[in-house]
Amino acid sequence: MSSYGVRIRGSSNQLILDEQNGVLHVVRRGTFSIDSGATGGRMFVGFAQPIQTQEKPHVFAQIRPFAGPSGAVLLAYDVRIEGGPGNWTGFSFSALGNAFGITSWRYIASLSNPPASSARYGMRLRRQADGQVLFDTGYPCMRYLFATRAWSVSNRREGTTRYWAWDTAVAYSVRADAYVMLNTIVTPTDGIAGFDMVYVPALYVYQNRARFTMQITGENGSNPNYIQPVIYAMPTDEW
Repeated sequence: MSSYGVRIRGSSNQLILDEQNGVLHVVRRGTFSIDSGATGGRMFVGFAQPIQTQEKPHVFAQIRPFAGPSGAVLLAYDVRIEGGPGNWTGFSFSALGNAFGITSWRYIASLSNPPASSARYGMRLRRQADGQVLFDTGYPCMRYLFATRAWSVSNRREGTTRYWAWDTAVAYSVRADAYVMLNTIVTPTDGIAGFDMVYVPALYVYQNRARFTMQITGENGSNPNYIQPVIYAMPTDEW
């Protein structure tokens, strides 16, 4: 933290903005649909235009569908941000359908250091060391609602193929139209040595709560310790 610059805190003394760290700016929006017959096949969702930054975008999906039954569950695992530095083209995941039929979902891609917007007036804050944009009112920003990586095992099955499910260990409630970050749905690496194969976890979002599941093959190895965060946020222009 610098000895000089700007620092903005909220009413609960939480750090909102300072001279070193950027906020997440919404740079792309779109939709995708999942068919009820999806059985884990890989699904690619392309951005309308590639994101030409070195920084990997953070992708959020809304936790309720905008088309299809309102009780539908978002089921996704093995999320990957596709492309590479300077040319992020979209994201992909293995999709699972459910009994609700075809469901359509909104997503947002965001950057903490976006290119300067084309806005003709407003506020723009840059980092002095490298000129990177930290805050630009020409973009909507992601406003955090809740985050945790405190999990408790809610279901498990032992044997050659082991199965675990985790629910968040703390009580919380978020808006029904909130977005959840997808970048964290990756293979855990903590506490799984000795297993033959680890399947990437799946994210289930149902009734405004998150659950992760993971399947592991092999009879050796310690019980997995899942520490990935679940993060909810809302774009400021949908607040």
